[in-house]
This record gives sequence, structure tokens and C-alpha cells, in this order.
Amino acid sequence: DYHARYGRVRLWLTEKVIYRHADVILTNSDWIQTNLRRRYPDKRIVPIRNLIDLPAPPPLRFASPPTLGGEGRGSERGGEIEPDSPKLRIVSVGRLAPEKGHEYLIHALDRLKANFNFSDFTATILGNGELKAELGRLVERYHLSERIQLPGFCPDVFPLLSNAHLF
Repeated sequence: DYHARYGRVRLWLTEKVIYRHADVILTNSDWIQTNLRRRYPDKRIVPIRNLIDLPAPPPLRFASPPTLGGEGRGSERGGEIEPDSPKLRIVSVGRLAPEKGHEYLIHALDRLKANFNFSDFTATILGNGELKAELGRLVERYHLSERIQLPGFCPDVFPLLSNAHLF
């Protein structure tokens, strides 16, 4: 969403200089294609989705799904509990920018801990961007540094995603 990322002036320049003279406009989503097609009904607009080769996900082997406030510590895998593993593993992947809403995840996890006394979770927020330092300060302010990590860009997210309960 070029407008959300760069603002009206840059969008206007892009449309005036580039889009109007282009033979084909390539986008990375159907949503952007639909949006542009409204403005440029005569243009050829083609979405090229993110081309990544997804590995086959491992079979889920939970004895029962993780529950909030359940007894014991650890994650259940095939009937066994891993003692040092949090019951709820959360992974978020994306550019750390305002329109992605990572701060809402951090606020929600703080509420989960403060209002429901539930802290048997970890959250890994993968990505880089303009809000990395601000999100880090928010994690610190809520005293969630042991629960929420912001390691930056990760070239292979699939091992983390395949072990997450929530993405």
C-alpha cells in the first residue's frame, strides 16, 4: 500500500510520472491490483504474489490444544510436556511499521499478563523497520523482555512458524 507507506505527495508523483506512462503495472497483491484497476481501468495490472517455496508443515501432534491458565508449565507434544517451553508460542513476521500494528500485539500481551495473570507465553516479532526501537521500549516499559523478543530480520521463518501456536 504505497499511500500508507509514503504519503500523498509521493503517491501523486508516482502515479503522475510512472503509472500513467507504464505499459504494465506489477503489484504484489490482489488487493493492490483491485485498487489500481479502479484508477486505471485501461491499464494492464498484474499481481505477482510473493513467490516463496513453502515447506510441508509438520503434522500437529498436540495431545490437546494449549489453553490459557492451564495447569503445569511446558508445551504438550504427542502427550509429552517439554518442561522449559512456554505453553503458548506466538510468532509475528513483518516490516516494523505503523500500518502493521505490532504495538497492538504488545499491548494485548501486557493485558494478558496484567489482567489475567497469564505469562506462560513467548512472542517473537521478526522483522526490521522504523518502529524497532519504539517497540523495544514498549516491551521494556511493560516488563516483558523475558517474554517478547525482537530479533530483527530472519531469512528462514518456517522453523519458528512450524513450532508456533499462534501466528
